[in-house]
Amino acid sequence: MKLLGIDIGGTNTKIGIVEDGKILKKTALKTNMIQGYDNFLDRLTKEVDTLTKGIDYAGVGVGCPGIIDTKNGVVAYANNLYFKNVPLASDISKRLHGKKVSISNDANTQALGEVKYGAGKGFSDVIMITLGTGVGAGIVVDGKLFEGYKGMGCEGGHTVIVVDGEPCSCGRNGCFEAYSSASALKRDTLKEMINDRQSLLWDIVKNDLNEVDGGTIFRGMEKGDKTSEKLFRNYVKYLSEGITNFVNVFRPQAVILGGGMAKEGDTLTNAVQEQVDEKRYGGKDSLPCKIFTPILGNDAAIIGAAELNN
Repeated sequence: MKLLGIDIGGTNTKIGIVEDGKILKKTALKTNMIQGYDNFLDRLTKEVDTLTKGIDYAGVGVGCPGIIDTKNGVVAYANNLYFKNVPLASDISKRLHGKKVSISNDANTQALGEVKYGAGKGFSDVIMITLGTGVGAGIVVDGKLFEGYKGMGCEGGHTVIVVDGEPCSCGRNGCFEAYSSASALKRDTLKEMINDRQSLLWDIVKNDLNEVDGGTIFRGMEKGDKTSEKLFRNYVKYLSEGITNFVNVFRPQAVILGGGMAKEGDTLTNAVQEQVDEKRYGGKDSLPCKIFTPILGNDAAIIGAAELNN
């Protein structure tokens, strides 16, 4: 059975036709909500119609950041997308010829995809932490998504790890997201570069601060840049702190680090693994929890979204 999976991100929206956990065809578009919600839906519909021309699909699954009322298909709140009580499922269904549309948080769909077909296959209890524009958490307990009341729980990026810390786009201060997202690492990198004009990072971005992103310091570390190494240690400190909180509460067998930062692979996961092992309740002698990156990569959310209809 062919299904359509849609992964709405803060920067890009990815779409794929999925069958038995495999993507047959896919496309993408810029999310760009600044142009307005209706404009986004118009562009999304055009991409879907082009992708699915001549192909029959049974239903649509959507992964979206924010607090999702999965029962009613409503995005109650998604700060990075400027959504508040948006009836996303029904709006997409109307534009896609009345197809059934199911929605869930994007971290949930990534977790579901990885547990059913990817790195989490064979594990019953898994947490997926997505590190991109924001930070999301998808939690699988005993093989099933844990979503909270009405599916509106698991906003892991908005747990506070530093009281009165950095401002978060959700309105609070000190959130996990404000320290561990790719956006947060970019912010900290820019600050350090401005303070340290001798850093090799200036050469890496060819003196153009617009070229700085969440991965810039990893390229700096390859060249032995001390500023990059300092930023990396600081980033891992906060990331492992947030992950340890989840490990202590849920005791998963595995934590999968997804999102754009996952491309850094073992450099990131090995450093986080070491600190989580030290910090978690019971220390290294407690139940092991393996930390690794996805197998499905950025396709996990598309596949997991499609699986919402299975």
